[in-house]
Parts: sequence; C-alpha cells; structure tokens
Amino acid sequence: MAAKQNGAACFLESLSELEEYCYFAAGCVGELNTRMFRYRGYIKDQNFNEMLIEGKSLGIYLQLVNVLRDLAEDLRKKQKSYMPKELTDKNPSERIRSIIQLARKHELEIKKYLSNLDNNSVK
Repeated sequence: MAAKQNGAACFLESLSELEEYCYFAAGCVGELNTRMFRYRGYIKDQNFNEMLIEGKSLGIYLQLVNVLRDLAEDLRKKQKSYMPKELTDKNPSERIRSIIQLARKHELEIKKYLSNLDNNSVK
C-alpha cells in the first residue's frame, strides 16, 4: 500500500527507487532506441555495448525531467507523488534539488552517447 505524502499517494521510498522506476518507465526505451539506431547504422558495432548503458542513462534522465515537470500536476490532479519518502523532511527546494542531482549523475553518459552517434547518418 502506498503511503500518503501531502494527501497524495507516494509509492517510492528512496531516490534509488525513483531511479529504478525511471529505468522501467524510460531507461529501457533508451536501450531499445540504441538497438534501433544500431540496426539503422547510426552506431558502430564497437561502441554498441557502451552505448546501451549510455542510452539507458538518457532515458532515465528524461524521465526524471518528466517527474519534475509534472510534480505539481500529479499532486493536484492525480493525487500521486513520485517524490521519494526519504525526502519528505526536506523543504520543497531541497527535494527538487535532490532529484536534479540524481538526474545530473547521468549527464556524462548522455554526452558520450550523443557524441558516439554517427552524425552523418542521423538526419
């Protein structure tokens, strides 16, 4: 059963659970997209395994952005929160900053991912 946070259902305990949720929501999409890019020839075979990991990071990052973007609307309209319970003792700015820091962990892998795409092939 989900706990309540500010009157909304909160089903995540920690930032690591939020990151895992984001993997299942979008990280796996980043991996699939990488496989599709390889099939289309946008990724060199020698970069593929590394890019699978980086593609996962891209998906997680984008889902964390979605969580932040939709935070107020999810609370207001859907009565649910993706804000982990471990952050409930922090003020709202600190909560958001914690999620931003989690997203920023993925930035280096995203930069590598984008630089490894064959820009001459992707149009």
